[in-house]
Amino acid sequence: PAERAPPSGARPSLTPITLPAAPATADAPDGGPPVDSRVRSAVRAACATLLALEPSLTEWDTATGDGDCGLTMSRGAREVQSRLDSGTLAADGTAASALFAGLADAVGSSMGGTSGVLFELFFRRASTVVREGDGGYAAALAAGVGAVELYGGARVGYRTMVDALRPAADAADSGKSAKDIAAAAKTGAEGTAAIQRALAGRSNYIREGGLDGIPDPGAKAVAAILTAVAGAL
Repeated sequence: PAERAPPSGARPSLTPITLPAAPATADAPDGGPPVDSRVRSAVRAACATLLALEPSLTEWDTATGDGDCGLTMSRGAREVQSRLDSGTLAADGTAASALFAGLADAVGSSMGGTSGVLFELFFRRASTVVREGDGGYAAALAAGVGAVELYGGARVGYRTMVDALRPAADAADSGKSAKDIAAAAKTGAEGTAAIQRALAGRSNYIREGGLDGIPDPGAKAVAAILTAVAGAL
């Protein structure tokens, strides 16, 4: 089952994120469903979508944070694209566990910032779950979201990427289709525009009301990724 963040009196934005030690992926046994051309196309579609969304992510994050969300996401997308092109990621015969481990390596080496750490955590946990035979892509999504909640400390309503991730994971747990999962993420992301006060991230330093009408860029990025993936599958 997905891990949940334990109750805590500390505000998530003031709680440092410690990345747990990752297993040596070269020695990890493969597991989970095999990667095929549709999965590779989905990963490419997600990267292309993030690159196209970079100006909007930058605009939203400039208004609500430190303005680097677009750049951070595009760095990760370009690194993933590069590894796909070179054949070092998602080659024929690759299992899902290796794909997720490779994605973790790619974003961990390129993105930087809190978002980079959280995405790496997500993919590391997803890799572990499918490698240990605990389920397929839906289980990987749920476990990855649980890791983000646990180590990041945010929950739905805090105005973070979790506002898109958690509804998506819940939809996956209910056996919904990829399109329904993406729709749940999109609804959650759009809902962040109505949250008047952030409880995590840079946005929590902005006075109440200063965020009105501006969506959380991390949540929008997650929704865009899942929408692109659903469209390619």
